[in-house]
Amino acid sequence: MERVEPPKGYILSNKDDVSEIMAVEAELLRSEGIDPTWPGFQDPADQPDNDRQ
Repeated sequence: MERVEPPKGYILSNKDDVSEIMAVEAELLRSEGIDPTWPGFQDPADQPDNDRQ
């Protein structure tokens, strides 16, 4: 019988929400002394559209 590889990433059920996963991940970061509000962990800022012509 072949080995099954674990999935890469998260598998969410219909009841789960990405924000819940991110909250758990933020708590894990805090427990390791890492600030989850570091800019790399937040949503990207809105940027104006740059239309190139």
